Amino acid sequence: MIPNLLNTALGITLVYCAILAPNALQETPWPLMAAGTGIIALGLWARRDDRLKWFNLVNVVLGAALMLLGIARVLTPVHPLVMFWWVFWVGIIVAVLAFWSALYTRETFATNTWARRTASFYRLAGQAETIRQQGPDARMLALRIV
Repeated sequence: MIPNLLNTALGITLVYCAILAPNALQETPWPLMAAGTGIIALGLWARRDDRLKWFNLVNVVLGAALMLLGIARVLTPVHPLVMFWWVFWVGIIVAVLAFWSALYTRETFATNTWARRTASFYRLAGQAETIRQQGPDARMLALRIV
């Protein structure tokens, strides 16, 4: 959850820089490459604990795209409009997906109840032969447990 929240803050920072401080991104490419590396590292860290892995897989790909923009910025001049939209959309998508991933990692009540019932059923099914051998009283007790 913590890496997802940090990735959310990093995405919001990218959007802020694209809209309100575009000169900071156009002077040097290193902040773009650092942000891309940070998004990749936080995405891989968050991916270990997520229930749905695709959120942070997309964030890792977007971090690589941001690093690609930084490398392109080192090699050739990049038009300011391309810089703006690239950084803006990467920031928005990273922030939304990371926050969404942070919110939907917990187990819901319905899932937890279903999991307990399923585990109880399989535990009871594993004991079926023992229950059959013990007679009708054990069967009635097993039916009351379920």
